Amino acid sequence: MSLINHMLQNLDSRQAAGGEPLLPTAFPEGVRPTLSRAPKISARQLVKKSLLLSLPALLIAAAGYGLYSALQSYRAAPVQKNIGLSMKTPAVAAPIAQPQTTAAAEIKADAEDSDPASTPQETGAPPSGDETAVNPPPTDDQRLKEEANAMTLPASAARDSLPALPSSETPAVPVTALSSQKPPPPAFQEEGSAQKHARAAEENLPVATPLPAKIDRTPRGLSETERQEARYREAVALTAQFPDEAAEILTELLRQRPLYHAARQMLVKIRIEQNRKADAETLLRHGLELSPQQDGWRMLLAKIEADAGQKRTALATLEAGLPGSGGENVNYLALAAALCRQLGLPERAQSYYRQAVALAPREGRLWVGMGLALEEQGRAAEAREAFLRARENDLPPELSAFVAQKITEKK
Repeated sequence: MSLINHMLQNLDSRQAAGGEPLLPTAFPEGVRPTLSRAPKISARQLVKKSLLLSLPALLIAAAGYGLYSALQSYRAAPVQKNIGLSMKTPAVAAPIAQPQTTAAAEIKADAEDSDPASTPQETGAPPSGDETAVNPPPTDDQRLKEEANAMTLPASAARDSLPALPSSETPAVPVTALSSQKPPPPAFQEEGSAQKHARAAEENLPVATPLPAKIDRTPRGLSETERQEARYREAVALTAQFPDEAAEILTELLRQRPLYHAARQMLVKIRIEQNRKADAETLLRHGLELSPQQDGWRMLLAKIEADAGQKRTALATLEAGLPGSGGENVNYLALAAALCRQLGLPERAQSYYRQAVALAPREGRLWVGMGLALEEQGRAAEAREAFLRARENDLPPELSAFVAQKITEKK
């Protein structure tokens, strides 16, 4: 719109400046406007266009007339009424022998002679118009009844024409008895609930209504253990950014549940990262009093004590767990042997290293520790043998150079 407005303003400014208008306001002198006339249409073209326009209307009218005629013929068609033949109970026909066809025909002829309604009056003169008015021609229903009566045999004639049954055969069952019996449902069809209700209603039987399933809608809250697990997950999520809030949650959990090992380990980790090793040491000692079999806690406590300069206390902490599963842990034994060497106890260190290499003979660093412990005891040959065993296994580069130097010195 701004572009259009700009163009309009340019036009207005040009007209205001005295320029000629873009469109002429009057025709030049000597020039007259001419009026154009519409082309003429011939009568033939006019008739052709009229026929084309009226053709759809004619088609619609023809279709409507055909539909109307079909509806009228459908309404005028006669409807056959029920003539009283029972469709539910089929007629039981007695076995008739083949030679008795002529007897049945004679019985039918006698039946037609005995019916006065079906026999016309034989008179010499044809019926007059008055008689036709009194006795109108039979309707469709009357003709159907006459044909049905002609097809049905009288009971006495049918009884006389049938041969007698031997006494050994089963007597015939009356048609009325058969019609009163209800056919049983097929065995292969499975009845649904709607069919069972309908059959029970016909036979006046009680219907067993299944009881609705009972749903317990009593609100159930979290158990104490579930609530504590949820609080622990909350503390773990807060550890990275809000360690103090996480420590408060974990401390409360340990107060409620002292044997919650996961919460204790997480709280020790937070205290070590905060450089609060005294609090971590207290947590570990309390945990070992409740669960002495936690070797990982015992090793962590010994390292904290060794870093604080309490190496003998750290060695005592480790040796307190050696009668248990600590004696089967290679790292546990290696830490105890290293503390013994630092405390000047090479014999005890050698003993712990021997237990460790028995569990992991391809661990090169254990053989290095063994060689150092033997060297401190003045057993150079055995120390060189331990260094050779260490070189046979994988070692870090700096430790490999150290072992090579030791081997060279012991030659």
